[in-house]
Amino acid sequence: MGNPQIATRSGVFDAAGFERAFLEADYVRCRELLSAAPRTDASALALSRVDLRDGHPVEVVERLLNLRPADPRGRAERDVWLGAAYGATGDSESAHRFFDRALAGLRAPDDLYYAAVFQKAHVHWMDREWKLMEAPVATLIDSPHAGYRGRGYVLRGWMHAGKSGDANGQAREYLRALDEFDSMPQPDLRLRLNTLLTLAALARELGLASVADRVRTAYDAMNPTSGMHVQYFKITRILGWIDALSGNELSAFRRFRQAAELAPSDLWRVQCISDRATLARATGERAFALDQLYAAHDLASRLSWSDAIEEDRITLLNLAELFGDVDGALAQRYLAQFRSLRTPMDRRMGFANDARVRGLEVYSSGMALLRLGEVVAARRMLQEAHEIFLKFDYGWRAALAALGMHKATQDAHWLHSARKSIKRWPESWIARDLRDAQQAHSLSDEESMVTRAQRPILRLLLEGRRNADIAEALGKSPNTIRNHIAEIFRTFDVRSRSELIALLSRRTR
Repeated sequence: MGNPQIATRSGVFDAAGFERAFLEADYVRCRELLSAAPRTDASALALSRVDLRDGHPVEVVERLLNLRPADPRGRAERDVWLGAAYGATGDSESAHRFFDRALAGLRAPDDLYYAAVFQKAHVHWMDREWKLMEAPVATLIDSPHAGYRGRGYVLRGWMHAGKSGDANGQAREYLRALDEFDSMPQPDLRLRLNTLLTLAALARELGLASVADRVRTAYDAMNPTSGMHVQYFKITRILGWIDALSGNELSAFRRFRQAAELAPSDLWRVQCISDRATLARATGERAFALDQLYAAHDLASRLSWSDAIEEDRITLLNLAELFGDVDGALAQRYLAQFRSLRTPMDRRMGFANDARVRGLEVYSSGMALLRLGEVVAARRMLQEAHEIFLKFDYGWRAALAALGMHKATQDAHWLHSARKSIKRWPESWIARDLRDAQQAHSLSDEESMVTRAQRPILRLLLEGRRNADIAEALGKSPNTIRNHIAEIFRTFDVRSRSELIALLSRRTR
């Protein structure tokens, strides 16, 4: 968005400098420049853009509601930012009323027209109105402006994730968005950084090595400004988990330490300390894990968690999980504290109403309950987490949930599920834990791939026994045996017992 010249007491407002600072996400500099300007309609609109980016929508509503710019374009811009502010506060009806009024007087290829289209689509996204998003998203992607094409791809990425759980599709759209942002002569660094943050998270969850490399390259070239610190911190932390999952635990510990130093608040600092405790526990460094765990507890116990947004409150569940077999009373305390803070998630968040957040919640809750000995409730939660993570192809998290279910049930079928899910992370601590669990279970690889009921059937199949013989030997009906055999064939991806015998004989040579 351009900004008109604004007369100041000391001369002319530096509109170009303001725009440059805005695109660099240097909101402190933006406010400094505006503080020298008289209070005009143009300065009020410019400050509202800064406040919207900086997370202050209520101030924008209060500032613009009674603003009456003399020119039609000023009125249209007022309506766009006022609508965006109403949308951010949850008043979608008012938001769309102002957007529609602005759009009545705007036309392509005016960048203000595309700003209004984007903000309208964004409010539809916050309300999960996927069908209503389609037309404005298509308009953005057809825009001559790279910045708005990128925004369109971002929104289409969220449509992939929200409508069908297609996280891989979301990653593809975000890569297109990043290409668009990188092609701009002067990129909007806040938009670009938000895109990198989501790509980093998807690279971690989906095992996308090339995407992780692209994020690292961009991260290493960053010089974060006042409006970029939160995203920069979060990317640092995510890169730590990417390192951990690739088996580079030393680098991961360094990243977590760096993230703790960058943390914008003590709430986030607790996350980084608990990250180190989690990884230390996973790598067998029990003394260090306990040291970090109690350091996290010491800080967490002094904070007001009602100030945390929902995703960050999951740190309480992480602490409950870690304390589950260390100090049961503290684990129960953290579980109770999390439950006491159950309020609707801030709708402005990227993961508002996203099933993936639910998966994180029920996994950590389930593991805490499992370590506290509440097995029935733990199984229910871990199974739900496993289903969510499988839906989104979050393999390593699905493997963790499967290992938890194996511990809760001693059913080797869960080891098979974990083995399928962890293939993209062979050097991770999860893969090591899986190998240890398989060895402790004293099952052959083949037996660990089928359910407990199917193991004797598999053994008899490999002996060449017919269905009727197997049914008689096991005291089961022929139909039951036939159904189990069909499931065994699906498990090993074969179509006949001869294919099964040939496959498994090759594995045992």
